Amino acid sequence: MLHFLGGVRKLAAASADENEVRPRSRLVAGALDVLSNSTLGDRLLETVSADAADASDAWKTVAFSLLDAVAALYASETRPNRVVLFLTHKNFFSSYVGALIRREDQALQLTLQPDPASLNALYIYEAKMAFFIRLAQRQDGADKLIENGVLDVLADCSFLNMRPSASSDAAGFADAFIPARAERFHQLLMPALDLVLALAAKIGRDNVTVWMKVARFVSQHHGVLEAVLKEAALPAHPLSMALLAEAKAASALVFYVARQRAVLDRETALAGSGHVGVTSLHLPMLALLPKLSSS
Repeated sequence: MLHFLGGVRKLAAASADENEVRPRSRLVAGALDVLSNSTLGDRLLETVSADAADASDAWKTVAFSLLDAVAALYASETRPNRVVLFLTHKNFFSSYVGALIRREDQALQLTLQPDPASLNALYIYEAKMAFFIRLAQRQDGADKLIENGVLDVLADCSFLNMRPSASSDAAGFADAFIPARAERFHQLLMPALDLVLALAAKIGRDNVTVWMKVARFVSQHHGVLEAVLKEAALPAHPLSMALLAEAKAASALVFYVARQRAVLDRETALAGSGHVGVTSLHLPMLALLPKLSSS
């Protein structure tokens, strides 16, 4: 099923000449009709959604990947996303989002140990966040993720503040089958940043309440964002693709939040209280300019 839906998704996304448009459109439309207008679609979503919440680690990863593949079929559709409607009706959104802080935060912290016993939590997290990012591309999915507190939960996740030092892998555990700690943290940080950025793109300029939640995410993980920007700006430090991606995402997030007058007014009011926020990241961002302009 996962391979079939992946194939349908690729057909839907591929550039097609005039002779290929019709059969590809029929295939995607047929898959969507089954999902939207048959008991088979309901049974499929019921089974997969339940597996994503409560199955074994391996099946959770597969289930979130399958939900991602199904949601991808609606990327260019104007009709409501059946996945969003179903997860809302069955209250799975609340379960998936809440599990990040209730169960997965501690498990993800353990994946950053020098010699982790298991990386299953990381694989589940990657599949779940890929699904969330997919949903956030559409307004209906973004709204439901925000309503169910994903910004608050990500702000409170401790694993996002566990960035290893640049030298931690040199003297640490080495295993060909286990990525370096810096790589594992990159696999944790980037989906969170990408999701917050995707949601920020869907927030209206006047939605002050939600922008304050994004600003809280920045404040709660200020140390990590600052460390990324400062490390990327070091003249003698090599700028890897992973570090460049992190610095780009951190800069984009600062840019989005700094455009909100209500956020800046609040930070001004809190000046001198020890609060750290978006304004204190401006200088680390500016320090990137000499390095990037000479690259």
